Amino acid sequence: MIKSIPQNFSPEERSSILVLAGIRGEILRSCPGSHGRLCCNYHTVNLYVGCPIGCTYCILQSYLNQPFTIINVDMENILSDIEKTVLSDKQKLFRIGTGELGDSLVYDPITGFSKYFIDFFSGMDNCIFEFKTKTDYIENLLPYDNTTNIVVGFSMNPENVAVKEEKYSATIKERLCASKRLVEKNYKISLHFDPIININNFPDYENLVDQIFTYVSPEDIAWISMGTLRFTRDLKNMIEYNYPKSSITCDEFLENH
Repeated sequence: MIKSIPQNFSPEERSSILVLAGIRGEILRSCPGSHGRLCCNYHTVNLYVGCPIGCTYCILQSYLNQPFTIINVDMENILSDIEKTVLSDKQKLFRIGTGELGDSLVYDPITGFSKYFIDFFSGMDNCIFEFKTKTDYIENLLPYDNTTNIVVGFSMNPENVAVKEEKYSATIKERLCASKRLVEKNYKISLHFDPIININNFPDYENLVDQIFTYVSPEDIAWISMGTLRFTRDLKNMIEYNYPKSSITCDEFLENH
């Protein structure tokens, strides 16, 4: 019974307990944006709620409080709801992804959900669908050829940051090797430098960019995003509790209104 699960589990412990469920409430959610900012008009499907990768900086620590990871298995309703929304305005280009509350591919070797999305979106001319991941779990994607509107996004940080702050992620080399294999299968990739971490040897980011272009070419990249650490009031306490050896909280921060 769920009620018997302890409430003080670490993110890794919570992610070892998988609860299969259907999405409650709205399935396809618009990006809420930020007050006074230009919104990206991205739509998300919360396929997974929770993540086992264990990134020390992950903002999910500050607002996911269930002691387990949810895998939303009701694919029929999920795809039906997306289809209804997308077909309601065929003149609009929809950008849709699954990587907001959990890594898009981290459970894909178990669920195979990526195959449902690729099959579904192959016939949707006014959609671009993105998988966001820190893994190299791409085997379910490789058999496909008609993937012109499928983008696979890889989170990027210098290797020394990935090793220290992204505990169970694929290495940067593994992610880049995966991106190269996908490009060879006619996928577009996206790169997310998010969050950019303040490190002593900042040229490591320059070296990372050089490394990226030994695996892929600029024309293979659909888009690039950059972001800073989302450092809420609660997140500092959660990082110190869950990852006491991380030095991220030792940096200097300025409050942003």
